[in-house]
Amino acid sequence: MQTESKHLEHALGRAGLRFACTYAGERIRDAGKGERAWECDAWTVRIDSNVKGAEPYVFEFFTGLGLRRPRMNPPKWFNPRVDSDALGRYTPRPVAPTVDTVLYSLLLDSSVQGKTFSDWCAEYGYDDDSIRALELYRQCCDISARLRKLRVEAGLWEEIWRAVEDSANGVQPDDENQLQLDLEE
Repeated sequence: MQTESKHLEHALGRAGLRFACTYAGERIRDAGKGERAWECDAWTVRIDSNVKGAEPYVFEFFTGLGLRRPRMNPPKWFNPRVDSDALGRYTPRPVAPTVDTVLYSLLLDSSVQGKTFSDWCAEYGYDDDSIRALELYRQCCDISARLRKLRVEAGLWEEIWRAVEDSANGVQPDDENQLQLDLEE
């Protein structure tokens, strides 16, 4: 898997984390009562840690079909009825999520750590009398527990979180000196 940020790449290296992503096919996920089903691409993501005793974290990650990209953009004159042999080059294909995207999602979900169900509901706008909200809360608690099993030091998780946030906000250190300053803080 690729990262969009040298800062994140450096932080993951210091934490000893490695990511792998495999396409698992197109899926239709049921969103629940009263909500539309979601057509998406499924990915199997594996996070390994080089820390002794750490357990790998394997899970499914989903991306919307709107994130697909063709291998190449068709020229304006392209007509699929005339040139059907070339159609495969211009058909949108799944694009693997970046490490940044996957970590952003995981770390946001794992921020439940240390919060009661009522506090979590209040922070994210859920009804604390909802069974669906309780299921989501428990899923977030499970993600938090699975990340802890990677045995990454707390300070390194904070560094990874800062790098993921910077990447999400489009902030990149200008050069290696800036990266070094950020890491020394």
